[in-house]
Amino acid sequence: MGNHLSLLSLFRLALLFTIFLSPTFLGEPKKSQDGEVIYWNIGQGDFISFINRKICLIFDVGGSFRVPENDLIELRDQCPGKRVKLFISHFDKDHISNYRRLMTYLNVEESYFSHLDSRSKFGQKLLDQLKFQNSKIFEIRQGFRMTSEGIKLVCLWPPRGPLRKAENDRSLVLKLEVKKRSFLFMGDLPSKLEKKLPAVKAEVLKVGHHGSKYSSDIKFLERVHPAACVVSVGKGNTYGHPSDLALKRMGLAHCAILRTDTLGNVRFEL
Repeated sequence: MGNHLSLLSLFRLALLFTIFLSPTFLGEPKKSQDGEVIYWNIGQGDFISFINRKICLIFDVGGSFRVPENDLIELRDQCPGKRVKLFISHFDKDHISNYRRLMTYLNVEESYFSHLDSRSKFGQKLLDQLKFQNSKIFEIRQGFRMTSEGIKLVCLWPPRGPLRKAENDRSLVLKLEVKKRSFLFMGDLPSKLEKKLPAVKAEVLKVGHHGSKYSSDIKFLERVHPAACVVSVGKGNTYGHPSDLALKRMGLAHCAILRTDTLGNVRFEL
C-alpha cells in the first residue's frame, strides 16, 4: 500500500471496515449479510458493485481491458435473482466499455443516467442494447433517492435544469449508505464542480476522474473527510493518473489511498 497509508488512516479504516484487497490477500472472504462493495480492477476505468441479499447495484461498467470471467461469475452467483440496477455516471468509454459482457451474465432490470443524449456511437449502442433487453431506463438528477431495506442511494449531481456541455461535467455523483457506512462515487466530476456539490461526508470516496490533477480539491477532501480514497486506475496508463498533485492532496487529507492498479480488486465487507 506504500507510504500513502498513514497510521491515522489505518486506525480509522480498522474502526470502520473489514477490507479485502485481492489478489494482495488471498482466500475467499466470508459474505456479510449487509453486503459488500467491490471496486473491480479493470484497468483504466470504473466498475464498482454493491451486492447484498436483496439488491445488486452496479456503478459504471467500463475499463481498458475485459472484465475477467471469474469476476462476472462471482457477480452472477451473488446477485439476488440475477437482476441488476445499473448506474452509468456518463458516456465516456472507460465507464461503459464492458456493458456487453455484464449483460451476458446478468439481466439489467433498471438503468439510470444523468442524460440520455449520448454523443458517441458506443454510448448509443449501450442504450440500444438496454432497450433491446427491456431494461427500464431512467434519467435522474440531484434529489433522486432509492431506499431498500437498510440501504439508501442519493444522487448529488447533476442539478436539475440544462446540463453543461462537457461530458465529465455531466457525471452522476452518487452516495450509497449501508446501515452506518457511506460511499461516495464521483464519476469523472472535476474539482471546479466539486465545490458546487451539496455538503456531504462519506467514509469511502471513489475519487473523481481516476485521480486526475483536476479532481479531488483539498477543500473538497476536507469537507468529505473520507477514511479511504479509492483510485480506480490502469497500470501504466497514458494519462498519468493518478497525478502526484492529487495524491499529495489525498495525503494531506489523511485518507488511506487504495489503488486498483497496485492492489487489484478493493473490497469493503460491511
